[in-house]
Order: sequence, then structure tokens, then C-alpha cells
Amino acid sequence: MFDSDDDFVARWRDRALDVNDGAIYIGPSFEYPRDISKIDRAMRAIANARWSANTDVTRPETCHKSVNSAVRAIRSCTNIDCQGIRDFYAGHKLSPYFEIWVEERTGFQTMVITERSWNSIGINEWFLRIRKLVKGSDFTKALSNHERGARKNALSLTEYIDGLYGLYARLCVVRLDLSYSRAHRDSVGPLNPSRVKEDLTSFLRSAKSEFPALVGYIWKLEYGQSKSYHIHFMAFFDGHKVCKDVVVGNVLGDLWRDFVTGGDGGYWNCNAKKTYYERIYGVGVGMIAHDNIERRASLLRSAMYLAKVDYYVRLNEKGVGRIFGKGQLPERRANKVGRKRKAGPCDGF
Repeated sequence: MFDSDDDFVARWRDRALDVNDGAIYIGPSFEYPRDISKIDRAMRAIANARWSANTDVTRPETCHKSVNSAVRAIRSCTNIDCQGIRDFYAGHKLSPYFEIWVEERTGFQTMVITERSWNSIGINEWFLRIRKLVKGSDFTKALSNHERGARKNALSLTEYIDGLYGLYARLCVVRLDLSYSRAHRDSVGPLNPSRVKEDLTSFLRSAKSEFPALVGYIWKLEYGQSKSYHIHFMAFFDGHKVCKDVVVGNVLGDLWRDFVTGGDGGYWNCNAKKTYYERIYGVGVGMIAHDNIERRASLLRSAMYLAKVDYYVRLNEKGVGRIFGKGQLPERRANKVGRKRKAGPCDGF
């Protein structure tokens, strides 16, 4: 579904980091997004391979055996810690292609790929087996259901951001990762998702009260073995009234940490690390004008993460409810003929 989007996988890995009191902790889970995507791509390559399953996957006309690209791709997945991934993403639905690989490995069906001795006939038979599985009605239905939500959210995000730019010539974009401190998690054990959703509701209400210039927002609830429940939050402000994005990010973060969660929370202000994101992903936060095509594209890629990740791992815990949401587009004032395309300096923050 998103097999060519390396930028997305890089962003996903970035968000897998555990941030506590301004320090970044890198553990084995940092590689899990890349590994899940790698397996998904490899299994899709097998399912969509155009060469005949009865044709030897080597090329005997060359001096050295040249292994088919689909074989190389799937063999490169043999050392991935699938059980670690499943443990880390407990309570999630993972990519259907990833699940097929795990089931095949559990049933020792992948030995023709992983064993050192070369068995081209066995490999072709296994490839044929995979194709038959993925073309079956049970798998195609499961895949369609799994992809539907991610596609729907991706489309709604694009329309939402375009709609905001239809009303405002420039937007000040702030992105925060809202979580709970490691000390709090250690003291209470597993976080109650009801408390997290209540805190989110309170945070949105307080943010709207604190910033009348807040014109839109997107949020996504996620769960990880190390960070437990956490929220990715993107806020959009009228760029004529708000321009100090780093300051606003800190105010919102402090609002979450000190007021909403009573000191139990923590946050990561992505706007304060613009140099890092610019070097790797392109700046998708800060002041972005409607006619800045490059910055708007980066903003959209950053927002798309919130929808795309659901294809690979989707939170599936009972009682959690909605895991994705966005604000409603403000109504255009009746006396407003059109938006300003050239604006003076920012009036406020």
C-alpha cells in the first residue's frame, strides 16, 4: 500500500523513540517500523511476482547464480525479531502480509528460503503457496478491511488541510508528542485508556480557550510497549495572529503536563527541533504560507504519517474507542470576500 514511501518509514522510526525529560532513548523497537515495512514489501513482491512459479528462480545462463529479487527480499527478513515486534505492538492489528510471514515461519514453511542449501523447486512451490493464500477470499477481505481505514483517514487529512488553506493565507503549524512521564508510568503500571481519552478531551478544550487563533487540529492515539499510550498532536493557528511556533508549542506542552495531567504528563515539542527535521525530512511545521509548495508538501507528508501507520500497526484494544480525530473547518464569515494573500507582520504570539 505504501511500499515506496521511505520517508514515511523514517518518520515512523523517529516517532518510535522514547522521549523523557528532554532525553531520547533508543531501544530495539527503533528498528521495528523498518522491519515491519520490509517484511510487508517482501511478501508483496512474492504475491505480485510476474515470473512463473515453475521457472527456476536462478539464472543458469550466468556464471554465478543470480537470485530473483523477490527471493533476495524475503531472505533478508529471516533474522527479523518478529516475536519482539508482536510483543511491542501487543493490542494491535499488524499488516496482513506481516502476519502471513509469521505464520509461515511458525509452521516451518519458510525453511526452503532460510536453509543454506539451495532448493529452487521448493522455493517456487512456496511462492506458489503464498500467491494462493493472498488471492483467497479470506485474505483479500482482511486486507481490504485493514487498508480501508488508513486510506479514508489519509484522504480526509488532505481535504482538511486544503480546506484550512482555503480559509487562511498562512498557517502556523505546531506538532507535539503528548505522553506520560516514565516516573508516572513506573508508579501506576499500565495506563488506563479512559484516563488518556479524558485528558485529551480536557487538553483540546483548554487549548481552544488559551488560543482563540487555534483554527484546526489533528490527533492520533498510539500505544507502545515502552511509551504506553501517547498522542501525536498537530495544531493549526491563523498565521496572521500566531507566529512564534516554538513558544506556542511549549505553552501547549506545559498545558498538557502541568494543568491537564497534574504533572503526570510529558511532551516533546517538535517545533523546537526544526533543524533536525529540516535536515532529514523537510520542515513540515512552523509558519507555512499557502503558496509555499515545498513546505506544504512536507506538512502533508508529516500529517500523512498519522493515517498511514494504521496500515502497518493499528491499535485494537477493547474500550479505547476512536484513535484518530480532527477539528471541524471554521465557517467562513459572511462578510469575508476572500482571504488575504499578502499579509503584514504577525499580530500576536
